[in-house]
Amino acid sequence: MNANSVVVVVGLCGGIWALAQGCDDGPVDSLPAGSGGGSLTAVGSTATGLGGSGTADPGAGGKGGKGGDEGNCPPAEPDCAPEVVAEEGGTDLTVTPTHVVWTNAMTGELRRAPIAGGKAELLVGGQAAPRKLTTDGLYVYWTSAADGKIRRIEADAPEGTAAEELAGAAGPAQAITNDGATLYWAEGGNVHSQPIGSANPTVVMSGTAFVSVLAPGDTDLFFTSPDNGIYKTAKSGGVSSSIATDEASPWGIGVDQTAVYWITTGTPCSVRRRTQQGELTTFALTGDSCAFGPLAIDATHVYWPTWQSQEIWQADKATGTVLRVAGNAGHVPAMALDATHVYWISSSHPRIMRMPKK
Repeated sequence: MNANSVVVVVGLCGGIWALAQGCDDGPVDSLPAGSGGGSLTAVGSTATGLGGSGTADPGAGGKGGKGGDEGNCPPAEPDCAPEVVAEEGGTDLTVTPTHVVWTNAMTGELRRAPIAGGKAELLVGGQAAPRKLTTDGLYVYWTSAADGKIRRIEADAPEGTAAEELAGAAGPAQAITNDGATLYWAEGGNVHSQPIGSANPTVVMSGTAFVSVLAPGDTDLFFTSPDNGIYKTAKSGGVSSSIATDEASPWGIGVDQTAVYWITTGTPCSVRRRTQQGELTTFALTGDSCAFGPLAIDATHVYWPTWQSQEIWQADKATGTVLRVAGNAGHVPAMALDATHVYWISSSHPRIMRMPKK
């Protein structure tokens, strides 16, 4: 499995139940009772809002905490205020070495902002409802809900550069990812692959259950399905096999060299883990719901948002210790990581936001 895998997924807003245009989860003042006051630090602009509060319950193999305890992010602490990267919404996002890039299915645009700070700008427009997004560090690749095509463009390309069409799916692709060498995408129950730089897509798997979210390991692809299962299939092609069942609407998924992680929706929000040895555990818990939220991993931590309290949380892979990273995150349909920050789309505000890792 790939230790550097980072998974970026779209949740309920902009997910398979939403229209191609995206959706709006409501105003910022819809945070639950008991939320604390806090400020938002804007990149290039200023904004204010409410900071959320919440608790984490102990999970198997780890420990929970309460907001503000043991390194958690207190609701009213200025150092815990999320940065506003851009005062606009999006559908999915990813991070390259120089930019955070996001799709907007409603406007037909890919937008970007420098991670070093600066104004948001157009990367490419006139696209056919661009949805899901992935990057190999140089290019960004995306699915198009209106015409089913897979396209790419260099993340640092000058404005006005044309997008390159790579492949056309039989229908709109609902998931896309890459492992640095090969691009993978799913439409319905079919999974396709195409070596980066090649013009020859192949079918990895067909006729299986609907693929909700897709993540690459070293030799296998892992995915969640609406039948409450977690599956894998060989990158080289073949049939899928189950690695977990009855997982309470699993959604975001991430893979490293030792385990597969995913979220189960509902309350409480559970982060589940299956090791290479086959051990299946509840790795971390928060008292709130996840509601088809994303999950992202790096070498040491797992990150996910909660739905009602609208917060970002992290869990240490080695110890299971759970910490609150940020409040006032809004409803989060997509999330991505770089070496220092967690980035996300807030569909409630709407904004592109980020927070330093703990």
